[in-house]
Amino acid sequence: MKIGTCEAPRGLEVERGEREWGREMVGTRFAPSLLAKVGVARGKACVASVANEAAQQASTNAARSTPPNLPLAQKISIGTPVTGKKAKTGPVMASRNAKAERFKVFQVMGDGRCMFRALVIGLALTKGKFVSKRSEEAEADTLRIAAAEALCRSARIQDRYADSAFTVKSEYGSVDNYCELVKTPDFWGGNAELMVLSDMLEQPIVVYRPEREARGKGKGFVPYVYYGTEYLRETAKGKVKKPVNLLYSKGNHYDLLVK
Repeated sequence: MKIGTCEAPRGLEVERGEREWGREMVGTRFAPSLLAKVGVARGKACVASVANEAAQQASTNAARSTPPNLPLAQKISIGTPVTGKKAKTGPVMASRNAKAERFKVFQVMGDGRCMFRALVIGLALTKGKFVSKRSEEAEADTLRIAAAEALCRSARIQDRYADSAFTVKSEYGSVDNYCELVKTPDFWGGNAELMVLSDMLEQPIVVYRPEREARGKGKGFVPYVYYGTEYLRETAKGKVKKPVNLLYSKGNHYDLLVK
């Protein structure tokens, strides 16, 4: 689908592939306003222009609707790193002897978005808020797109998330293969996306496994991987961010853990 043309900001080279990728993401699945808010690390103005053009065409199509404004999407847009500096720290594996903990399991829909859904709900709960089912799905897609942009935009941004890029290459053969798959709404998120999103949102995330799966017995939950540990420290305002605790079980599903 052709959606007009877009110009790069002065002094910024925008690759053709980035423009085409932006157009694809403004397809029938993703509303232009959502893509524009997520923003892009490289060629942001160009893709936003494409989104605006798509919005004009979409207004004539009764089958396409625009989702509500999403505060999480706005935060990602502001927080998306645009420098070539590396992310502060990578994931930290928990000790094999880590003490099992007790939580309640908040079950999340297993539609392929489970990791992103669990993260959206967990982020809201850390602020004492709840999200509707409609917003939950939309913001889960926002998180997926934001992580994809960080890994699919340019070599400079990929360098910041070198650990994530390495993981992607190991699991999918190449970043290009990953960038094709991550466009689909039922893409399974995992280690690479958690590394990127914990840094983007400056949010500590802890992934747990059921004690029975990890150790063969027990009813608790064992910490498995820590992301964004630097954000667990006290901030300048004297606050410590609460981690979002995710449960990874059965080798293919994420739920949320709450106290």
